[in-house]
Amino acid sequence: MKNIIVTSLLISMIIFYSCKEKATNPPDTPLPEGYQQDIPWTSLADSPWPMNHHDPQNTGRSIFVGPKSGTNYIVIPTTWQESGVSIGKDSSIYFATMANIFSYKLNGQLNWQRLIDTLGYEIFSTPLVSSNGNIFVVTPLTGRVSCYDGVGTMIWTYKNSKKIWQKTLAIDKVGNLYFVDAGSTLVVLSSQGQLLWSLTDSRFMWSSYTGLVFSPDGKTLYTAGFNPALLAIDISQRQVKWGFGNHLSRREPMVDAQGNIYLLTKTDSSSGEQPALYSLKPDGTVRWVYIHKNILEDGIVANSPTIDKNGNIYFAFDSLYSVDYQGKLRWKQLLPGIADCPLVCDAEGMVYAGSSIHDQLFITIKAFNSNGALVWENNFPVGISGQVGGSPAILNSRLIFPAWRSREIFLIQ
Repeated sequence: MKNIIVTSLLISMIIFYSCKEKATNPPDTPLPEGYQQDIPWTSLADSPWPMNHHDPQNTGRSIFVGPKSGTNYIVIPTTWQESGVSIGKDSSIYFATMANIFSYKLNGQLNWQRLIDTLGYEIFSTPLVSSNGNIFVVTPLTGRVSCYDGVGTMIWTYKNSKKIWQKTLAIDKVGNLYFVDAGSTLVVLSSQGQLLWSLTDSRFMWSSYTGLVFSPDGKTLYTAGFNPALLAIDISQRQVKWGFGNHLSRREPMVDAQGNIYLLTKTDSSSGEQPALYSLKPDGTVRWVYIHKNILEDGIVANSPTIDKNGNIYFAFDSLYSVDYQGKLRWKQLLPGIADCPLVCDAEGMVYAGSSIHDQLFITIKAFNSNGALVWENNFPVGISGQVGGSPAILNSRLIFPAWRSREIFLIQ
């Protein structure tokens, strides 16, 4: 009888403490709708900004906070700058121009410079940094893809049969490289520079304004099109699985953590075409459309949207727009000149927008918080007519901003 009583007490204690522990460990709070978790991509460098517009989904969103003021900066001198900037594991800055690739320290000192080819042609492709620290860059007019190690030694080069006009390479989760050449052929290389496969489709856009974007699971590749405006390519099947829109598009899309796609194009309507931001589901059906009616929407302005952690989307022409995750306008702010470069945002939702006015010897950068309040703005002097174009980059309390076809890259802190 005594053993029965002791056993009953033990069982009661176990039940009591089990219930108590459960009560003190409530389930995790669910994330709000549209919350953007960072997508792991093991083939890319674990660095603040390893590729054009930050990541394979083209979000332009940093895990770091950017500068709170635009007054302190240094200038990296360059020539006829057209590419965006990327950042390696050791915070080295990489960019390419006039047949050369450069590596700079954060203090503005040169690490190394290498000549990619002897013809001296312009380069607008942003370098891409892989997980092992190798740097890949494209020379468009010679159709060359080159790979360098972290100290600037060339490892390999691949000569394509046609020119490569895209502004960046894409990389899948295992490290294969993708580009569309001037023959509307999707070319896939291994990380060692060997041709793996190719797919030709006359609808593939090969403009210097655009690039390729991956879905979060890495199974679908998106590219702008001559018509339709967007095409989705199944990587395993090596075929186009759907297209969207009836217009030429020079812009690559942006993809969020849920796999939704955002595309700046024009509506298909019997009552007339209207410039709009589309949100598409992963199967290519329309999730929502926001018609902004900006008169600069003509396919020439080559900006890319960005998305903050809360799922708010930002895009710009002569104004900076913010729409929420459901496509409703949050706010709109007028910009000086034309915002002809990708937008970027930091970990706190601060959005940095560059714009330029024709024949002015400066570019303007404005920083807005997520609620649309102007935090700072500054005019940055350039040696020739100021333009913006290449993708900026964000790292801890710094913004690296290249001018376009000019002689300056600004390191702002």
